[in-house]
Amino acid sequence: MSLEKIIPKDWGLINLSELTSLITKGTTPTTNGFSYLEDGVNFVKVESILSNGSFIPSKFAHVSDDCHDSFKRSQLNEGDILFTIAGALGRSAIVESYMLPANTNQAVAIIRLKNLKNKEYIFHYLRGDYVKNLIEKINVSTAQANLSLGQINKFKIPLPPFKEQQKIANILSTVDDKIEIINQQITE
Repeated sequence: MSLEKIIPKDWGLINLSELTSLITKGTTPTTNGFSYLEDGVNFVKVESILSNGSFIPSKFAHVSDDCHDSFKRSQLNEGDILFTIAGALGRSAIVESYMLPANTNQAVAIIRLKNLKNKEYIFHYLRGDYVKNLIEKINVSTAQANLSLGQINKFKIPLPPFKEQQKIANILSTVDDKIEIINQQITE
C-alpha cells in the first residue's frame, strides 16, 4: 500500500534527500594504501552496528590520523545517522560524541540531516517496517544484498508536524529502552 493513502492529510511526504545536507558512504582504507591499526581513530563497520540501533565499540576497527584526514567524505559528525547498505541491510544508529573522531566504510551510508531536531524521528522511521519491506522489495533479485545511495535518497519519509515527530520518537525510544532491559534480564 502506498504511503500517500495511509498517512494523515496534515503530514507531508518527501524524499529523504530533502531533509539532508549529505547522503554519502565511506571508503575502505586498504583500497587506498592504509592499514587497520590496533588503536587510533574509530572506524565503524556494519558489524559494529546492532539492529537495535546501538554500537559495539569493541567491534570498531581503527585507522591512523593520516587515513582519517585523507578520507574527508567518510568522516562522521555527531548526530549523523548511519544506515547499513551492504550485507546486513537497514541497520541504523546515531553517531554520538564519544565515538569521534571516526570514519566508516562503503557498506555504511552517512545520512547528515539539515536539521538535527528531526534525527530521532528519522532514525526510528528508517528502522521501521515500511523501510524494511522496501529493502526486501529492492533486493528480491540480487545475489549480494545492497542498496545504492540513489535508492536511499528517494526513500519516502512521512513528515508529521514537529510536535508529533517528537511524540512518536519518544514513544519508540521508550519501547527500545524497555526491550533493552528485557534483553539484559534474559542474558542475566
